[in-house]
Amino acid sequence: MSEEYDYGEYYYTSEELPSHYYMFYYCIIPSFQQANGFVLPVIIACFLFRSITQTYYYAENIKHFISAATGLVVLFYVFESLSFHIFKLIIGLSILFYLFNILYRKTRGPIISIICFIILVLTELSSDNEQWPRIRGVEMLIVMKIISLAFDLDSGIVKEFPNMTSYFGYILCPGNVVFGPWVSFNVYRKIFVNPLWNSKWLQEIVISIIKTLIVFTISACCIDSIFFSMNNSQTKWVSMYQNALQYRTSHYFISFLSEATSLLAGFGSQSDGSWKISVAQLQYIELPRSLVQVVVSWNLSMHQWLKQYIFNSSRSLGGFLSVTLTYIVSSFLHGLNYRLAGVLMSLGFYTYIEYTLRAKLSSKFNACIAARPCPLHCNHRFTKTSLAVKIFNAVCSILTIFHLAYLGCLMNTNEIEATTFSLAFKKWVDLSFISHWIAFLTYVLYIISKLTM
Repeated sequence: MSEEYDYGEYYYTSEELPSHYYMFYYCIIPSFQQANGFVLPVIIACFLFRSITQTYYYAENIKHFISAATGLVVLFYVFESLSFHIFKLIIGLSILFYLFNILYRKTRGPIISIICFIILVLTELSSDNEQWPRIRGVEMLIVMKIISLAFDLDSGIVKEFPNMTSYFGYILCPGNVVFGPWVSFNVYRKIFVNPLWNSKWLQEIVISIIKTLIVFTISACCIDSIFFSMNNSQTKWVSMYQNALQYRTSHYFISFLSEATSLLAGFGSQSDGSWKISVAQLQYIELPRSLVQVVVSWNLSMHQWLKQYIFNSSRSLGGFLSVTLTYIVSSFLHGLNYRLAGVLMSLGFYTYIEYTLRAKLSSKFNACIAARPCPLHCNHRFTKTSLAVKIFNAVCSILTIFHLAYLGCLMNTNEIEATTFSLAFKKWVDLSFISHWIAFLTYVLYIISKLTM
């Protein structure tokens, strides 16, 4: 997102910090105008889809057909000629899915997963390097939906293979076909059931849109403006944090936008009549207790998908191998990208070390210092109100923020995609791989604690 809205070169022409006037007219306004070109049509399509399927009574197959047709229109409008690459992937995977559903009815999940990843990799290798990143997210969502449906059929969560209209309605649902988030097939089917829209539904949509506008403004303009005054004295550490923050706010923009489009399409209804969808939990990322909490809060639907279909399916391999496999799958889903793979694999090792060490220390000292927060009423001798516990958790939070900035600085999308290994990790080289050294020392501490406690 950020590389499309980088107006810093245009309006940062003086040595002074740009005024709010210039920021508003030469960054915020142009950024919103450009974003509206693809955001507004998706929002309108989701609202029309919800209106048509809820205002009149239609047979269920007709509703699924409307979902698929609306999704096709959205894809074609947003991606234009690139949408044909998406259509080819959908058709190819769907044909293979139908065939293997007949041939291997008990092992559809693992087989379809392997096929999806192979085709996803081959598709990327045969695609234009400049165009592929535009459709990578959409193709990832399609693969996630197909794999989850295959595993749900194996487990019996979905009783029978869906017919063609419900299948394509699920894959192409306009509420999440572009921005996400992933939802299961059964969750998709519930959007055609009551309750109808109400004031709480509208309220949640407005809140999501406001959050989207705020983080978009921060990502597109405010961060550059804030750090502009530091240009003369900016250290590599400040630059590291700026790059990571830029990437995180771009992620929040997509996450909150996906909440809005999903709500508009009918997702998020609760049993008490309220509406709620949470994709990213910003507060637990910017002020984290641990990296484990960051990984979970970064993308709740992605975390649920990886945990349910990859981690739980591979637990027989052991904790370390199942965690490693989960991050490898996540890397493949996000594409063949040196930097992203490096970040995700580093996160895998970091979180495993952190989780096991803090669990060990929590058990040894009978204190609320594990990677995950304790329940409101726990049986630890030293609870979260203890001064020592507060200090320990605060130190862990600061260390997590540092790790997050170090890992995230590599993902600044303002930069041209690195094509070689050395260029991809240049920022980490410049920082002497300090975060990895800290993680290594943490692992040594874990080994010592394991041998002595």
